[in-house]
Amino acid sequence: MRSRTLATALVATLLTTGFTPPPTPTGTPAPSSGPTPTATPTATPTATPSDGTLQILAFKGYIEYGGSTPKVNWTSAFQDTTGCRIARLDVVGSRAELDEALAKRPYDVFTAGPELAGELIDGKRAQRLDTAKVSGYADLGKRQRDQVTRGDDAYGVPFLWGSYETLYDSSRVKAPTAEALYTSPRAIVRDTPMTIGHAARAFGLDPAKLTPAQLDELSGRLAAGERGYWTRELEIITGLATGKIDYAQATPYIRSRLQKAGQPIKRVRTDHTIGWSDSWMMAASTPNADCAYRWLSWIAAPATQAEAAAWTGLAPASQKGCTGAAAEVCRAYGKPAKVDFLPGSTGICAAQDRECTSYATWEERWLKIVS
Repeated sequence: MRSRTLATALVATLLTTGFTPPPTPTGTPAPSSGPTPTATPTATPTATPSDGTLQILAFKGYIEYGGSTPKVNWTSAFQDTTGCRIARLDVVGSRAELDEALAKRPYDVFTAGPELAGELIDGKRAQRLDTAKVSGYADLGKRQRDQVTRGDDAYGVPFLWGSYETLYDSSRVKAPTAEALYTSPRAIVRDTPMTIGHAARAFGLDPAKLTPAQLDELSGRLAAGERGYWTRELEIITGLATGKIDYAQATPYIRSRLQKAGQPIKRVRTDHTIGWSDSWMMAASTPNADCAYRWLSWIAAPATQAEAAAWTGLAPASQKGCTGAAAEVCRAYGKPAKVDFLPGSTGICAAQDRECTSYATWEERWLKIVS
């Protein structure tokens, strides 16, 4: 077995690159104290209508003002350039915490994952955007833009996206298969309903066309197997580095970093995989639309997207953001052409004339699988 010293050194290497784990999508509920307020970049009173301030809610790592490290800061320049002040900035680590924060107080702009974006649009809590007011909108990936679009109406500005692949320890596994991630007891997958979609692909099924009968069978197979479930990337890193696991569901960037650290980690190549796209949205009732549009333009800019990608280890929605330290991230993910983004603003079942299952049903099944 590889030494724990090696694992510790590997973790340290990953952390010193500036890697911030992506937010945790809906998974097994865990105790939460709600959103974590950050120190506000500019000390100001609570925003009043049209006073040129913004109240922002974001996933951890999606907005940085220099609090984590002075070198990572894409809010100060925004304030200096636009004259808009960030009056409140709250960060959360999961979709559940984001839901809780949105229910407690109003925000002008906020990040949203794919499963939440559709709910916000349906609930008329997100504002339809005039994309002509968002500089660089056309440079963002079309497939990512489609995730927050209804008909011809856009409701979000894509920011970062990610995907999952099946990693394996090539020093221990000589005949890897995609199915082994879900049949081997020496495997670990992410604790999120989206893993059902990843498992569907592994067993040759189309997640977007998963029928109730297929979901029943797949859920049964997943519930019967023994495996680990992760919520933090460090669990993957230490598991593979110490030889405790053979297979892991992870992002391409994690694979890239493990390989760069000299670990014998490879991926199981498949025709398609699943992923998600996170976007920034504007509250339907914001009184500060002018500054909100300025913020959306700021986060759509290649420079901001590059900084965020390098910091989070997720791919930028704009290919123009694949510069500097973000270039390594972009190389790891490649193009999103073979990524099935789930579930999207219209849910998994986009068509009305086919039998398929909703993401809400996936959430219910997932809780039973991991319980």
